[in-house]
Amino acid sequence: MRLNLLKLVLLFALCYLAQSAIPALKISDADIKDIAQKMRDSDTEKPNFCEFYIDYQGHYDGGESDYASQSLTKWIRPQVLQQPSYKALLDLVPYFNPQTGVAEDASPAKVTKQRAFIMAVFNSGPFKQLIDVLRKSNHPFAKSPDTLKQAMYDMWFGTFSRARGKQDSSAFEHVFLGEAKNGEVSGMHNWVVINQLENDEKNKLNYRGFIIKRADIIASANFKWGNLVKPTGSFLMGTSPAFDFSLLSMCFLARRGKGTKCETVIDGCPVNVQSYDLSQNGKDFIGTVYPEPGPSAPTFVLAKFTVVVIVIVTLSLFYSHDRRIFKNSISRRYDSKRDYFVDDFPCYQLVGDSVNKTFLQYAKSWKPNKNKFIDSVYPTNDSIDCSQLKDMYDFNDAPLSSEEAEYPLAYGFHIYKDISQVLAVLSTFYHPQNAYCIGVDSRSTALFQNRVKLLEKCLGNVTVKIFENVRWCSKGTLNALYGCFSYLTSLDHPWRYYQYISNNDLPLKTNFEMVQIFKNLKGAVITELVRPQKAETKFTVIPVYKASMSAIVSREAANYVVVNCTITQFILHLLRKKPLYACPDELLWATLFGNKDVFSAPGSFDYTSMRYVYVKQIKENRNKRLIVNATSSKAEPFMLSYYYIPRYQVWSGSPRKCNGKFVHASCVFGVRDLPMLIKRPELVAHKLYSDFQPAAFYCLRKMVKERALQYEQMLFKGTVYSELAHVQVLMGQNPENVKFFYCFSY
Repeated sequence: MRLNLLKLVLLFALCYLAQSAIPALKISDADIKDIAQKMRDSDTEKPNFCEFYIDYQGHYDGGESDYASQSLTKWIRPQVLQQPSYKALLDLVPYFNPQTGVAEDASPAKVTKQRAFIMAVFNSGPFKQLIDVLRKSNHPFAKSPDTLKQAMYDMWFGTFSRARGKQDSSAFEHVFLGEAKNGEVSGMHNWVVINQLENDEKNKLNYRGFIIKRADIIASANFKWGNLVKPTGSFLMGTSPAFDFSLLSMCFLARRGKGTKCETVIDGCPVNVQSYDLSQNGKDFIGTVYPEPGPSAPTFVLAKFTVVVIVIVTLSLFYSHDRRIFKNSISRRYDSKRDYFVDDFPCYQLVGDSVNKTFLQYAKSWKPNKNKFIDSVYPTNDSIDCSQLKDMYDFNDAPLSSEEAEYPLAYGFHIYKDISQVLAVLSTFYHPQNAYCIGVDSRSTALFQNRVKLLEKCLGNVTVKIFENVRWCSKGTLNALYGCFSYLTSLDHPWRYYQYISNNDLPLKTNFEMVQIFKNLKGAVITELVRPQKAETKFTVIPVYKASMSAIVSREAANYVVVNCTITQFILHLLRKKPLYACPDELLWATLFGNKDVFSAPGSFDYTSMRYVYVKQIKENRNKRLIVNATSSKAEPFMLSYYYIPRYQVWSGSPRKCNGKFVHASCVFGVRDLPMLIKRPELVAHKLYSDFQPAAFYCLRKMVKERALQYEQMLFKGTVYSELAHVQVLMGQNPENVKFFYCFSY
């Protein structure tokens, strides 16, 4: 009798557990991968890569340090957040209390919102893929649409206790919204919610750096939410809530429990999903389910290029506003392009509000292994690996925007040593629509010359020329400077503005920013203005003026110069005359374009009248100090301080600060100069060495290249540059009414 009773009890228990347990979905590993990608492909709500921007910044290395000065999810296009599953998700946020141990609201209004979320997901492409596999597998949930909706509701929104026996939690709250438990953030695995909290001033989430990143698909990171810490949290990115819900539901049903992982590959990026069930009061729930970065895989690399091709092919499908946004991201690397030089160095810590002294000392001594990159690019002394060159140094294969494609630039790049720095500098200025002439000093080594010459095999818009005796302050330097300038002007290439750069220069502006700035110059040529020099009294036929080699010259002005016989004779005269009482290369630009009455080149000006006012303003502002500030405006982030923008250089004896060292009386910038450099309105910084405090060189390079990929680039206008003295004079202003200095402190 007792035995039969025991059997009945056991039978009842088994039946009860069978009823309350969540049935497993029996599918193969290959099926899981296939369905996951089908979910991704069918997701009509996923944002395009131009519709959101992820800024990883620094690698989180532990402790209380913040390795990211800005938010992770910099921007999501507002229209994306208005789509059904996004809106349904965000509508639910106010109904949940993140504190465990406090019973959750169970109001009818909340239930209505929860069921609205289930409906939004149920009608999505990703969930239809889940329905299909459930039906094919004869899963109990697939008996009818109503059965499935209720099962999903119970599985995700059924409440249970995580603390103090209160009905304080659900799988949805834990996974999507996050909870507070024991001083830490528990759960929170959704990038849309993270984005909302990063923009919530009252309950702000502070991203402190990535731990693992896998493209703009998945990452794990450290952050604080108020006073709560999330030591490691992982989440998918660029996915809709419907996709996350569908993928996580499938993985929970198919692969849950300790030692089991649901292995998927999303657009070639390996993603694992870990899940655990929770039994309470005879019922089973989702205890947790979350994505985590999978191992690196070769298919990931292939997927990057596939995506770029798809992006370009579908470009014409967007209406005009979307097209503008999208084209500004056309060549954006799918994984924000790894920077091999500073991949392990937290650059953005150097420009934070406060820099730890210990870290600053580390930054000053940090060095990358440059030789391994050179060995990869040049397998032998007579060969070059173009794919390694473009990958290691990040040479763009396509314009980053339509504006840049339609407004190409030209560069005269003059070098004589250090092939690693040559490649790092060139790749920072490089864009395939531009034109480049590299002038190499004949005194450099045969190996160096050969390696530079080999670049022509990989970069079709680069021409290398060898010039004799390019010494400082020599006629050889003038010959090289004008040689590349005249060559570029002779090209059948539509470049619009020319700049001179040296091997110790790095851009302070992205190519897009330069294009916008040049448009605001309205054809003006910008050269330096210098106090009267002895050389001016030694020329009687043509007035000569001194200025830096760095100048900005429009194509129209260049076209005028190279065919003008008088100018040709002047150049030859400079190359022959002794003595010149000045460096011949420094007599070029100001003489060509500061003699408006003699040459009348487009964009030219009267040097003497402008210099008179400039010197006058120097005297008037003698007791004032120029300051440089950045603004929060995306359209006008840079404030003018000084009339001359082609190059920022600090000479010894100048009131400008140099936190690096002086070489030949010119500052070589160091790591402590970075916060100032990124705010400067000038186009180029001179000088930076890759072997002196290399973090300064490589971090500035990284910051400019990463800024070029940000969505905010398309907002940049640069109209403030139309206030420059040369532009105002060209537009008809009397030099007496023009500013040469813009921002002071006393």
